[in-house]
Amino acid sequence: MIDKIKKHIKENNLIEDGENIVIGFSGGPDSVLLLYALNELRKEYGYNLLAVHINHQLRGEEAVKDEEFSKDFSNSIGVKCISFHMDVNGYAKEHKISVEDAGRRIRYEKFHEVLEEEFGKGVIAVGHHKNDDAETILINLIRGAGGAGLSGISSKSNNIVRPLIDITKGEILEFLKENKIPYVEDKTNFENDYLRNKIRNVIIPYIENEINENFIDSLTRSSKIIESNEDFLEDYVRNLNLISHERNYYKLNCKDFEKHHIAIQRKLILKAYESIKGDRKNISFTNVESIRKIIIQNSGEFYINNFLLYMAYGYLYLIFKDEKKQEEFIIREKGKYNFRDFIIKVDIVENKNIKVQRKEAIFPKEFLEEGIVVRSRKPGDKIKLKNFTKKVKDIFIDSKVPKHLRDEIPILQYKDDIIWIAGLKRTHNYLVDPSDDFVIKIRLEEKYVK
Repeated sequence: MIDKIKKHIKENNLIEDGENIVIGFSGGPDSVLLLYALNELRKEYGYNLLAVHINHQLRGEEAVKDEEFSKDFSNSIGVKCISFHMDVNGYAKEHKISVEDAGRRIRYEKFHEVLEEEFGKGVIAVGHHKNDDAETILINLIRGAGGAGLSGISSKSNNIVRPLIDITKGEILEFLKENKIPYVEDKTNFENDYLRNKIRNVIIPYIENEINENFIDSLTRSSKIIESNEDFLEDYVRNLNLISHERNYYKLNCKDFEKHHIAIQRKLILKAYESIKGDRKNISFTNVESIRKIIIQNSGEFYINNFLLYMAYGYLYLIFKDEKKQEEFIIREKGKYNFRDFIIKVDIVENKNIKVQRKEAIFPKEFLEEGIVVRSRKPGDKIKLKNFTKKVKDIFIDSKVPKHLRDEIPILQYKDDIIWIAGLKRTHNYLVDPSDDFVIKIRLEEKYVK
Protein backbone atom coordinates (compact mmCIF):
# COMPACT_ATOMS: atom_id res chain seq x y z
CA MET A 1 0.00 0.00 0.00
CA ILE A 2 2.74 2.47 0.94
CA ASP A 3 4.58 1.66 -2.31
CA LYS A 4 1.35 2.26 -4.28
CA ILE A 5 0.90 5.67 -2.65
CA LYS A 6 4.58 6.49 -3.21
CA LYS A 7 4.28 5.57 -6.90
CA HIS A 8 1.19 7.77 -7.34
CA ILE A 9 2.92 10.72 -5.68
CA LYS A 10 6.00 10.42 -7.90
CA GLU A 11 4.18 9.73 -11.19
CA ASN A 12 1.91 12.74 -10.70
CA ASN A 13 4.52 15.08 -9.16
CA LEU A 14 2.31 15.70 -6.15
CA ILE A 15 4.94 16.32 -3.48
CA GLU A 16 8.56 17.43 -3.74
CA ASP A 17 11.33 16.01 -1.58
CA GLY A 18 11.58 17.94 1.69
CA GLU A 19 8.11 19.46 1.11
CA ASN A 20 6.12 21.20 3.84
CA ILE A 21 2.78 19.38 4.15
CA VAL A 22 -0.35 20.34 6.06
CA ILE A 23 -2.53 17.24 6.37
CA GLY A 24 -6.29 17.53 6.78
CA PHE A 25 -6.80 15.03 9.62
CA SER A 26 -10.26 14.01 10.83
CA GLY A 27 -9.22 10.76 12.49
CA GLY A 28 -11.30 8.76 10.02
CA PRO A 29 -9.81 5.82 8.07
CA ASP A 30 -8.91 7.88 4.98
CA SER A 31 -6.99 10.58 6.85
CA VAL A 32 -5.39 8.02 9.17
CA LEU A 33 -3.95 6.13 6.19
CA LEU A 34 -2.86 9.42 4.59
CA LEU A 35 -1.03 10.58 7.73
CA TYR A 36 0.44 7.13 8.36
CA ALA A 37 1.70 6.78 4.76
CA LEU A 38 3.22 10.27 4.56
CA ASN A 39 4.90 9.71 7.92
CA GLU A 40 6.44 6.48 6.57
CA LEU A 41 7.57 8.26 3.40
CA ARG A 42 9.08 11.23 5.24
CA LYS A 43 11.86 8.93 6.43
CA GLU A 44 12.89 8.65 2.78
CA TYR A 45 11.92 12.06 1.43
CA GLY A 46 12.30 14.40 4.39
CA TYR A 47 8.74 15.74 4.46
CA ASN A 48 7.79 18.29 7.13
CA LEU A 49 4.38 17.19 8.40
CA LEU A 50 1.71 19.01 10.36
CA ALA A 51 -1.75 17.51 11.00
CA VAL A 52 -4.72 19.89 11.28
CA HIS A 53 -8.02 18.75 12.81
CA ILE A 54 -11.23 20.75 12.48
CA ASN A 55 -14.00 20.25 15.05
CA HIS A 56 -17.14 21.41 13.22
CA GLN A 57 -19.11 21.59 16.49
CA LEU A 58 -21.93 19.54 14.97
CA ARG A 59 -21.72 16.21 16.85
CA GLY A 60 -21.21 17.16 20.49
CA GLU A 61 -19.25 14.64 22.60
CA GLU A 62 -18.55 12.42 19.62
CA ALA A 63 -16.72 15.26 17.89
CA VAL A 64 -14.68 15.90 21.07
CA LYS A 65 -13.64 12.22 21.14
CA ASP A 66 -12.62 12.40 17.47
CA GLU A 67 -10.50 15.45 18.27
CA GLU A 68 -8.80 13.71 21.18
CA PHE A 69 -8.15 10.62 19.07
CA SER A 70 -6.63 12.75 16.30
CA LYS A 71 -4.19 14.40 18.68
CA ASP A 72 -3.27 11.12 20.39
CA PHE A 73 -2.73 9.22 17.13
CA SER A 74 -0.63 12.01 15.61
CA ASN A 75 1.52 12.29 18.70
CA SER A 76 1.98 8.52 18.82
CA ILE A 77 3.73 8.56 15.44
CA GLY A 78 5.66 11.74 16.10
CA VAL A 79 3.59 14.24 14.10
CA LYS A 80 2.36 17.50 15.60
CA CYS A 81 -1.42 18.00 15.44
CA ILE A 82 -3.28 21.26 16.00
CA SER A 83 -7.05 21.53 16.18
CA PHE A 84 -9.64 24.25 15.73
CA HIS A 85 -13.27 24.61 16.81
CA MET A 86 -15.30 26.17 14.03
CA ASP A 87 -18.96 27.25 14.03
CA VAL A 88 -20.06 25.57 10.80
CA ASN A 89 -23.78 26.11 11.43
CA GLY A 90 -23.24 29.83 11.97
CA TYR A 91 -21.06 30.09 8.87
CA ALA A 92 -23.71 28.29 6.79
CA LYS A 93 -26.45 30.66 7.95
CA GLU A 94 -24.30 33.76 7.45
CA HIS A 95 -23.35 32.79 3.88
CA LYS A 96 -26.71 31.16 3.06
CA ILE A 97 -25.17 27.85 2.01
CA SER A 98 -25.58 24.22 3.09
CA VAL A 99 -23.86 22.92 6.22
CA GLU A 100 -21.93 20.49 4.04
CA ASP A 101 -20.61 23.28 1.82
CA ALA A 102 -19.85 25.45 4.85
CA GLY A 103 -17.77 22.67 6.42
CA ARG A 104 -15.77 22.23 3.23
CA ARG A 105 -15.10 25.96 2.86
CA ILE A 106 -14.07 26.35 6.49
CA ARG A 107 -11.70 23.38 6.32
CA TYR A 108 -9.83 24.63 3.28
CA GLU A 109 -9.70 28.22 4.53
CA LYS A 110 -8.13 27.00 7.77
CA PHE A 111 -5.71 24.62 6.01
CA HIS A 112 -4.43 27.46 3.82
CA GLU A 113 -4.18 29.78 6.81
CA VAL A 114 -2.14 27.25 8.82
CA LEU A 115 0.13 26.48 5.86
CA GLU A 116 0.90 30.18 5.48
CA GLU A 117 1.49 30.76 9.20
CA GLU A 118 3.50 27.62 9.94
CA PHE A 119 5.50 27.08 6.76
CA GLY A 120 4.98 30.00 4.41
CA LYS A 121 4.60 27.65 1.47
CA GLY A 122 4.02 23.97 0.74
CA VAL A 123 1.08 21.68 -0.02
CA ILE A 124 -2.16 20.64 1.63
CA ALA A 125 -2.77 16.87 1.60
CA VAL A 126 -6.32 15.55 1.91
CA GLY A 127 -7.62 11.99 2.05
CA HIS A 128 -9.93 11.78 -0.97
CA HIS A 129 -9.95 8.27 -2.42
CA LYS A 130 -11.38 6.50 -5.46
CA ASN A 131 -14.85 6.09 -3.93
CA ASP A 132 -15.00 9.83 -3.21
CA ASP A 133 -14.08 10.41 -6.83
CA ALA A 134 -16.89 8.14 -8.05
CA GLU A 135 -19.42 9.80 -5.72
CA THR A 136 -18.43 13.25 -6.97
CA ILE A 137 -18.80 12.18 -10.60
CA LEU A 138 -22.30 10.82 -9.93
CA ILE A 139 -23.33 13.95 -8.01
CA ASN A 140 -22.15 16.15 -10.87
CA LEU A 141 -23.89 13.93 -13.43
CA ILE A 142 -27.16 14.16 -11.48
CA ARG A 143 -26.81 17.96 -11.35
CA GLY A 144 -26.17 18.17 -15.09
CA ALA A 145 -22.48 19.07 -15.07
CA GLY A 146 -20.38 19.41 -18.20
CA GLY A 147 -17.08 17.78 -19.03
CA ALA A 148 -15.14 19.50 -16.25
CA GLY A 149 -17.57 18.25 -13.60
CA LEU A 150 -17.52 14.72 -14.99
CA SER A 151 -13.73 14.70 -14.81
CA GLY A 152 -14.10 14.03 -11.10
CA ILE A 153 -11.51 14.83 -8.45
CA SER A 154 -7.99 15.46 -9.73
CA SER A 155 -4.82 14.29 -8.00
CA LYS A 156 -3.68 17.89 -7.65
CA SER A 157 -5.51 21.22 -7.64
CA ASN A 158 -3.11 24.14 -7.21
CA ASN A 159 -1.40 23.28 -3.91
CA ILE A 160 -3.97 20.71 -2.76
CA VAL A 161 -2.81 17.11 -3.28
CA ARG A 162 -4.68 13.81 -3.02
CA PRO A 163 -2.23 10.90 -2.72
CA LEU A 164 -5.02 8.32 -2.11
CA ILE A 165 -7.20 9.15 -5.13
CA ASP A 166 -6.39 5.83 -6.89
CA ILE A 167 -7.13 3.71 -3.80
CA THR A 168 -10.60 2.38 -2.95
CA LYS A 169 -12.24 2.65 0.46
CA GLY A 170 -12.15 -1.14 0.68
CA GLU A 171 -8.37 -1.17 0.20
CA ILE A 172 -7.97 1.48 2.89
CA LEU A 173 -10.02 -0.42 5.46
CA GLU A 174 -8.27 -3.69 4.65
CA PHE A 175 -4.80 -2.17 5.12
CA LEU A 176 -5.74 -0.56 8.44
CA LYS A 177 -7.23 -3.84 9.69
CA GLU A 178 -4.23 -5.93 8.63
CA ASN A 179 -1.80 -3.52 10.29
CA LYS A 180 -3.99 -2.99 13.39
CA ILE A 181 -4.04 0.78 12.88
CA PRO A 182 -6.88 2.47 14.81
CA TYR A 183 -9.28 5.06 13.45
CA VAL A 184 -12.65 6.64 14.27
CA GLU A 185 -15.78 6.53 12.14
CA ASP A 186 -18.16 9.46 11.76
CA LYS A 187 -21.61 7.94 12.32
CA THR A 188 -23.23 10.66 10.17
CA ASN A 189 -21.54 9.01 7.16
CA PHE A 190 -24.14 6.24 7.47
CA GLU A 191 -27.11 8.63 7.61
CA ASN A 192 -28.77 9.37 4.29
CA ASP A 193 -29.65 13.01 4.92
CA TYR A 194 -27.25 14.29 2.24
CA LEU A 195 -27.09 13.46 -1.44
CA ARG A 196 -23.51 12.20 -1.15
CA ASN A 197 -24.47 9.77 1.62
CA LYS A 198 -27.39 8.46 -0.44
CA ILE A 199 -25.05 7.84 -3.35
CA ARG A 200 -22.44 6.25 -1.07
CA ASN A 201 -24.76 4.08 0.98
CA VAL A 202 -27.59 3.27 -1.44
CA ILE A 203 -26.94 3.93 -5.14
CA ILE A 204 -23.35 2.69 -5.56
CA PRO A 205 -23.87 -0.50 -3.47
CA TYR A 206 -26.99 -1.28 -5.52
CA ILE A 207 -25.14 -0.87 -8.84
CA GLU A 208 -22.20 -2.95 -7.57
CA ASN A 209 -24.50 -5.75 -6.33
CA GLU A 210 -27.02 -5.79 -9.18
CA ILE A 211 -25.31 -4.44 -12.31
CA ASN A 212 -21.51 -4.07 -12.24
CA GLU A 213 -19.34 -5.15 -9.33
CA ASN A 214 -16.46 -3.10 -10.75
CA PHE A 215 -18.59 0.04 -11.08
CA ILE A 216 -16.18 2.28 -9.13
CA ASP A 217 -13.28 1.39 -11.44
CA SER A 218 -15.45 1.71 -14.55
CA LEU A 219 -16.76 5.13 -13.53
CA THR A 220 -13.39 6.60 -12.58
CA ARG A 221 -11.80 5.15 -15.75
CA SER A 222 -14.43 6.92 -17.87
CA SER A 223 -13.78 10.05 -15.86
CA LYS A 224 -10.07 9.95 -16.70
CA ILE A 225 -10.92 9.75 -20.42
CA ILE A 226 -13.18 12.79 -20.06
CA GLU A 227 -10.46 14.58 -18.07
CA SER A 228 -7.89 14.10 -20.85
CA ASN A 229 -10.41 15.37 -23.42
CA GLU A 230 -11.08 18.40 -21.23
CA ASP A 231 -7.36 19.07 -20.91
CA PHE A 232 -7.06 19.05 -24.70
CA LEU A 233 -9.97 21.47 -25.13
CA GLU A 234 -8.58 23.78 -22.45
CA ASP A 235 -5.17 23.87 -24.12
CA TYR A 236 -6.72 24.41 -27.55
CA VAL A 237 -8.84 27.34 -26.35
CA ARG A 238 -5.92 28.88 -24.46
CA ASN A 239 -3.73 28.73 -27.56
CA LEU A 240 -6.37 30.50 -29.65
CA ASN A 241 -5.47 33.67 -27.71
CA LEU A 242 -8.86 35.29 -28.25
CA ILE A 243 -9.34 36.73 -24.75
CA SER A 244 -7.69 40.03 -23.89
CA HIS A 245 -7.55 42.22 -20.78
CA GLU A 246 -8.03 45.96 -21.11
CA ARG A 247 -8.00 48.19 -18.03
CA ASN A 248 -10.78 46.85 -15.82
CA TYR A 249 -12.57 44.58 -18.28
CA TYR A 250 -12.04 41.57 -20.56
CA LYS A 251 -13.17 40.96 -24.09
CA LEU A 252 -13.52 37.87 -26.27
CA ASN A 253 -12.78 38.20 -29.98
CA CYS A 254 -15.86 36.69 -31.65
CA LYS A 255 -15.18 37.58 -35.29
CA ASP A 256 -14.69 33.91 -36.29
CA PHE A 257 -16.76 32.47 -33.45
CA GLU A 258 -19.18 30.45 -35.60
CA LYS A 259 -16.32 28.78 -37.47
CA HIS A 260 -15.34 26.94 -34.29
CA HIS A 261 -16.94 23.67 -33.19
CA ILE A 262 -19.72 24.16 -30.64
CA ALA A 263 -17.56 22.52 -27.95
CA ILE A 264 -14.89 25.18 -28.54
CA GLN A 265 -17.50 27.94 -28.50
CA ARG A 266 -18.69 26.83 -25.05
CA LYS A 267 -15.14 26.56 -23.74
CA LEU A 268 -14.34 30.06 -24.99
CA ILE A 269 -17.30 31.46 -23.08
CA LEU A 270 -16.34 29.61 -19.90
CA LYS A 271 -12.73 30.72 -20.23
CA ALA A 272 -13.73 34.35 -20.76
CA TYR A 273 -16.05 34.24 -17.74
CA GLU A 274 -13.32 32.65 -15.64
CA SER A 275 -10.90 35.40 -16.70
CA ILE A 276 -12.96 38.15 -15.09
CA LYS A 277 -14.53 36.23 -12.18
CA GLY A 278 -11.57 34.06 -11.21
CA ASP A 279 -13.47 30.77 -11.38
CA ARG A 280 -16.34 29.08 -13.21
CA LYS A 281 -18.70 28.69 -10.28
CA ASN A 282 -22.34 29.68 -10.63
CA ILE A 283 -22.43 29.70 -14.42
CA SER A 284 -24.82 27.06 -15.77
CA PHE A 285 -25.17 25.36 -19.13
CA THR A 286 -28.26 27.52 -19.73
CA ASN A 287 -26.19 30.65 -19.02
CA VAL A 288 -23.53 29.54 -21.49
CA GLU A 289 -26.13 28.88 -24.18
CA SER A 290 -27.73 32.29 -23.61
CA ILE A 291 -24.34 33.97 -24.00
CA ARG A 292 -23.58 31.87 -27.08
CA LYS A 293 -26.84 33.06 -28.59
CA ILE A 294 -26.04 36.77 -28.25
CA ILE A 295 -22.58 36.16 -29.74
CA ILE A 296 -24.07 34.44 -32.80
CA GLN A 297 -26.67 37.20 -33.15
CA ASN A 298 -23.89 39.78 -32.70
CA SER A 299 -26.12 41.81 -30.40
CA GLY A 300 -27.63 41.70 -26.94
CA GLU A 301 -26.46 41.59 -23.34
CA PHE A 302 -26.54 39.19 -20.43
CA TYR A 303 -26.23 39.73 -16.68
CA ILE A 304 -24.79 37.05 -14.39
CA ASN A 305 -23.42 37.27 -10.84
CA ASN A 306 -22.74 41.04 -10.90
CA PHE A 307 -21.17 40.84 -14.34
CA LEU A 308 -22.41 42.33 -17.58
CA LEU A 309 -21.62 40.54 -20.84
CA TYR A 310 -22.60 42.20 -24.11
CA MET A 311 -21.76 42.13 -27.81
CA ALA A 312 -20.32 45.12 -29.70
CA TYR A 313 -18.06 45.51 -32.71
CA GLY A 314 -17.35 41.78 -32.97
CA TYR A 315 -16.34 41.36 -29.33
CA LEU A 316 -18.02 39.96 -26.23
CA TYR A 317 -17.27 42.43 -23.46
CA LEU A 318 -17.18 41.23 -19.84
CA ILE A 319 -17.46 43.89 -17.15
CA PHE A 320 -17.91 43.84 -13.40
CA LYS A 321 -20.97 45.97 -12.71
CA ASP A 322 -19.73 48.55 -10.25
CA GLU A 323 -22.44 51.17 -10.14
CA LYS A 324 -20.54 54.46 -10.17
CA LYS A 325 -22.16 57.74 -9.28
CA GLN A 326 -22.16 60.62 -11.72
CA GLU A 327 -19.04 62.69 -11.21
CA GLU A 328 -18.70 66.42 -11.71
CA PHE A 329 -16.14 69.02 -10.73
CA ILE A 330 -14.77 72.37 -11.98
CA ILE A 331 -11.25 73.13 -13.17
CA ARG A 332 -10.11 76.70 -12.38
CA GLU A 333 -6.33 76.32 -12.44
CA LYS A 334 -3.57 74.21 -13.95
CA GLY A 335 -2.80 70.83 -12.44
CA LYS A 336 -3.68 67.15 -12.58
CA TYR A 337 -7.24 65.99 -12.02
CA ASN A 338 -8.52 62.44 -11.52
CA PHE A 339 -11.61 61.31 -13.35
CA ARG A 340 -12.34 57.61 -12.98
CA ASP A 341 -9.66 55.71 -14.91
CA PHE A 342 -8.22 58.89 -16.43
CA ILE A 343 -5.99 61.78 -15.48
CA ILE A 344 -6.78 65.21 -16.95
CA LYS A 345 -3.59 67.25 -17.14
CA VAL A 346 -4.08 71.02 -17.48
CA ASP A 347 -1.21 73.37 -18.37
CA ILE A 348 -0.90 77.02 -19.34
CA VAL A 349 1.52 77.31 -22.25
CA GLU A 350 2.82 79.97 -24.60
CA ASN A 351 0.85 80.25 -27.80
CA LYS A 352 3.85 79.59 -30.06
CA ASN A 353 4.15 76.69 -32.48
CA ILE A 354 1.95 74.45 -30.32
CA LYS A 355 1.72 70.91 -31.57
CA VAL A 356 -1.49 69.24 -30.44
CA GLN A 357 -1.07 65.52 -30.09
CA ARG A 358 -3.78 62.87 -30.05
CA LYS A 359 -5.83 63.14 -26.85
CA GLU A 360 -4.87 66.81 -26.42
CA ALA A 361 -6.78 70.03 -27.00
CA ILE A 362 -6.10 73.75 -26.51
CA PHE A 363 -8.54 76.45 -25.38
CA PRO A 364 -8.51 80.17 -24.54
CA LYS A 365 -6.89 80.92 -21.19
CA GLU A 366 -9.90 82.84 -19.89
CA PHE A 367 -11.86 79.57 -19.65
CA LEU A 368 -10.24 79.04 -16.26
CA GLU A 369 -11.78 82.24 -14.92
CA GLU A 370 -15.30 80.95 -15.53
CA GLY A 371 -14.24 77.35 -14.87
CA ILE A 372 -14.34 74.24 -17.02
CA VAL A 373 -16.83 71.64 -15.84
CA VAL A 374 -15.69 68.00 -16.04
CA ARG A 375 -18.49 65.45 -15.91
CA SER A 376 -19.89 62.17 -17.18
CA ARG A 377 -22.14 62.14 -20.23
CA LYS A 378 -25.83 62.93 -19.89
CA PRO A 379 -28.82 61.94 -22.02
CA GLY A 380 -29.27 64.35 -24.93
CA ASP A 381 -25.70 65.71 -24.84
CA LYS A 382 -24.67 67.43 -28.07
CA ILE A 383 -21.49 69.08 -29.32
CA LYS A 384 -21.19 71.84 -31.91
CA LEU A 385 -18.92 70.92 -34.80
CA LYS A 386 -18.19 72.75 -38.03
CA ASN A 387 -21.52 73.74 -39.63
CA PHE A 388 -23.57 71.22 -37.64
CA THR A 389 -24.35 69.83 -34.21
CA LYS A 390 -23.95 66.15 -33.34
CA LYS A 391 -25.16 63.95 -30.50
CA VAL A 392 -22.41 62.77 -28.17
CA LYS A 393 -23.98 59.33 -28.30
CA ASP A 394 -23.48 59.19 -32.08
CA ILE A 395 -19.83 60.21 -31.74
CA PHE A 396 -19.28 57.33 -29.32
CA ILE A 397 -20.93 54.95 -31.78
CA ASP A 398 -18.93 56.28 -34.75
CA SER A 399 -15.72 55.97 -32.72
CA LYS A 400 -16.69 52.41 -31.72
CA VAL A 401 -16.41 53.15 -28.02
CA PRO A 402 -17.81 50.16 -26.07
CA LYS A 403 -20.93 51.29 -24.25
CA HIS A 404 -19.60 50.39 -20.79
CA LEU A 405 -16.78 52.91 -21.35
CA ARG A 406 -18.99 55.79 -22.46
CA ASP A 407 -19.67 56.90 -18.89
CA GLU A 408 -15.95 56.74 -18.16
CA ILE A 409 -14.85 59.28 -20.76
CA PRO A 410 -14.70 62.86 -19.40
CA ILE A 411 -17.00 65.45 -20.95
CA LEU A 412 -15.58 69.00 -20.67
CA GLN A 413 -18.09 71.83 -20.63
CA TYR A 414 -17.65 75.62 -20.71
CA LYS A 415 -20.76 77.54 -19.68
CA ASP A 416 -23.56 75.69 -21.49
CA ASP A 417 -21.44 74.19 -24.27
CA ILE A 418 -19.60 70.89 -24.48
CA ILE A 419 -16.12 71.85 -25.67
CA TRP A 420 -14.37 68.48 -25.67
CA ILE A 421 -15.33 64.82 -25.55
CA ALA A 422 -11.95 64.07 -24.06
CA GLY A 423 -9.66 62.24 -26.44
CA LEU A 424 -12.31 62.03 -29.17
CA LYS A 425 -13.80 65.27 -30.46
CA ARG A 426 -13.29 69.00 -29.82
CA THR A 427 -15.96 71.58 -30.57
CA HIS A 428 -15.35 73.78 -33.60
CA ASN A 429 -16.35 76.79 -31.49
CA TYR A 430 -14.07 78.66 -29.08
CA LEU A 431 -11.02 78.45 -31.31
CA VAL A 432 -7.82 79.93 -29.93
CA ASP A 433 -6.98 83.44 -31.17
CA PRO A 434 -3.47 83.56 -32.68
CA SER A 435 -2.90 86.87 -30.89
CA ASP A 436 -3.31 85.30 -27.44
CA ASP A 437 -0.02 85.10 -25.53
CA PHE A 438 -1.00 82.04 -23.47
CA VAL A 439 -3.52 79.23 -23.87
CA ILE A 440 -4.77 76.24 -21.90
CA LYS A 441 -3.45 72.88 -23.02
CA ILE A 442 -5.40 69.88 -21.76
CA ARG A 443 -4.17 66.30 -22.09
CA LEU A 444 -6.06 63.08 -21.35
CA GLU A 445 -3.98 60.25 -19.88
CA GLU A 446 -5.01 56.75 -18.79
CA LYS A 447 -4.17 55.70 -15.25
CA TYR A 448 -3.78 52.08 -16.18
CA VAL A 449 -1.79 51.23 -19.25
CA LYS A 450 -1.24 47.61 -20.23
